[in-house]
Formats: sequence, structure tokens, C-alpha cells
Amino acid sequence: MPHTRDARHAPDLSADDLLSIIDHELGNLTTVIVALAATLERRWDELSEGDRRDMARRLASQAAELATLLGNLRQLRAGGAFADAPATRGVDSAPSTTLAAIAEDARLVAPSHRVAVDVEPGLPAMRLDSGRLAQVLRNLVANAAKFAPVGSVIDIRVRSVGDSLELTVDDAGPGIPPQDRERVFDKFVQLDPGRPGTGLGLFICQAIVAGLGGKITIGESDSGGCRVCIRLPLARA
Repeated sequence: MPHTRDARHAPDLSADDLLSIIDHELGNLTTVIVALAATLERRWDELSEGDRRDMARRLASQAAELATLLGNLRQLRAGGAFADAPATRGVDSAPSTTLAAIAEDARLVAPSHRVAVDVEPGLPAMRLDSGRLAQVLRNLVANAAKFAPVGSVIDIRVRSVGDSLELTVDDAGPGIPPQDRERVFDKFVQLDPGRPGTGLGLFICQAIVAGLGGKITIGESDSGGCRVCIRLPLARA
């Protein structure tokens, strides 16, 4: 069972505490990015094509994680403006294509895992906040990649269920105990403080999904890992 902390140990942090977290996370990511880029530049001629591709993949992964972290911090700073009202979102006449592209892009934050994407074809035209959904999926896939074994499958599925659009992300990690499945959405909560992260990802996801009029829950995947399920109202055009 993953190590847990009592929710009372995750209070609102001071500005200095938050800056320390930001400095730590940005420092870790930029150190890796600079080191990989420098190695590629210095050893380009002696590296094999396979090594170059591997280092480029790792560089892209770290850059994507950095972008996700910065996005989360911007959302936190915005103080709750996580989504526009449904009526202000554009109408997407081919949502299956859009959602599939969003899910495919989420692969970039998990280059060491196999990310499977299954989007129901022929979804009806609807209003979508594709930018916010992309941010949510990046966070969820990045979170799954932190806990699931390297090389394991992360499943992204999108379906229409009644009057809702359902998005699920399944992983093969250790899962989240039932008693912790609500509090992991609290700000700065981390079940395993030894792993990298700020404890903001799921908090941001919940805020965005709520702003879109939906709900996000955590359960157990078929493999015993974590399943994150998002239900959004089908805002048909």
C-alpha cells in the first residue's frame, strides 16, 4: 500500500513554501533538460542514431513535463478561472477526431510507457474546451507514468455514456487506497512524498473538470492499478 499522509499535514502553504516547491521542481527539470541538451551537442558525432533518438525522446519528455508544471502553476495563480462557460465554447463538428488528437498528444509526457488510445468514432457535434481537456489529460497521463511500471500500458478511453462524455485513464501501478481517493484532489497532497511532483496535478484537474460542469473520480483499473474517470455533460451543438 502506498505511503500516505494525513490530510491535516497538507495545509495551505505560505508564499515561501510555495516558492520553495516551485524552485525545487523547476530546478530538477531544467537540470535534466540542460544536461541532455549539452550531452547531445557535445557528443553528437560519437553517439549512435539510436542513442540520439533516445536522448531526444527524454529531452522532449522533460520539456513536456515542464510545460505541464508551468500550466498548473498558472492555473493556480488564476485563482479558479479554470474553464469558460459551456455556451462560450466553440462547436466541434468532429469531436472524435479532436479528442483522439488530444489523447495522442498526451503520449508525449509518458515516453517510457505504452499509451493506448481508444476514442469512440462518430461522436456527435458538441461544444468542447479542447485546451482544458488537453491539460487534464496531460496531467493524468503524467501522473500515471510516475507510478506505473516502465513499459506498462496506460489506457485512454473516450466514450459517450447516456447524456455524458466519459474519459478514463487506466494504469498498471499500485493504485490508490479507497480511503485516499477523495483527498488526493486536495491542493499539495502527495501520497508518496518521495516521488517528484508538487501535489497540484489532480487538484488542477478537478478544478478544470468542475468548471466544465463535470465530475472526476478515482477507482481501480482492471489490472488493479488506478482508474481516473471523468464525466462531462454532452454539450451538444
